[in-house]
Amino acid sequence: MGSFSQNDGQDHRPNLLLLMTDQQRADAMGCSGGWVQTPHLDRIAAEGIHYTNCVTTTPVCVPARLSLATGLYCHNTGVWNNCNHTMAAETPTWMQAIRNAGYRTSLFGKTHWHPHTGDLRDRAHLLHAYGFDDIDEVTGPRASAWCRSRMTDVWEAAGKWQAYQDDYAHRFANYPQVVRPSPLGAELYYDTYVGDRAAEYLAHYNHNKPWFCWVSFPGPHEPWDTPEPYAGMYDVDAMPPPAAVPRSQTHRPRGALDHMIAYPPVVLKADEPGRLRADYAANITLIDDQIGRILDTLVSRGELDNTAIIFTSDHGEMNGDCGLIYK
Repeated sequence: MGSFSQNDGQDHRPNLLLLMTDQQRADAMGCSGGWVQTPHLDRIAAEGIHYTNCVTTTPVCVPARLSLATGLYCHNTGVWNNCNHTMAAETPTWMQAIRNAGYRTSLFGKTHWHPHTGDLRDRAHLLHAYGFDDIDEVTGPRASAWCRSRMTDVWEAAGKWQAYQDDYAHRFANYPQVVRPSPLGAELYYDTYVGDRAAEYLAHYNHNKPWFCWVSFPGPHEPWDTPEPYAGMYDVDAMPPPAAVPRSQTHRPRGALDHMIAYPPVVLKADEPGRLRADYAANITLIDDQIGRILDTLVSRGELDNTAIIFTSDHGEMNGDCGLIYK
């Protein structure tokens, strides 16, 4: 790290980079499970501290993300599910504290702190109130079929948004767990978009203060639509087998009944968990490549050694364990 006592008019406090994914299992990294290729995440783990007993407050997006932003449990926030909840503008967050400490704060990617309807840019004032100076917010894969953002404008200009909407509608009207590459292709894929925007922002950062950047990738949240050339890079037969279905309802995992109420019943074919996991792993490798590009940007600016980096996810994905998919 650079010396914090230099008297050159510059603020030499370390930059802060928070990397986050959506619905990534704890074992879905090379450094934790071995079945997913994540060389850049493995490097972060090897050069830092790998927490192996970190558990999400809630295995559902909205309450987990509110807890992460506020430091409160869901019984304190009052949000237990993915309802149409908006985190109040006056909600105290640690991002505000970072900004108040003199950092320039930014966010690229998914937040899910408010309903995914209309145009996300109409609620930019909320993100500013939560503690961010610079933002480019996107929704998750599902809501990107109907909720506008700068990202969907890019898709529309490329003639791809309608194809994405059609693909989404077909998937969920016929067979939600279908594994099929996204019509977006790798260049326009949502995780690539978020990586592009974050890397571009950091490459051109020129404010006379340290920065905090939250990069929140929408993947590997389903649908299972990893684009080429990543799709198919993993051998289905080499994927770890799912945890067996308990023999009785009494011995199912806690929350399994809630899962059955929340989602339509799914009957997985014998080979489906492997196919789902192979596509899921490919999506994570795509994201890891984006993380590598961001790290390369810091290296090119000489900022890597003066940047504290944190990686986490909001919760995991069943991916066939106990006969279940989704959260």
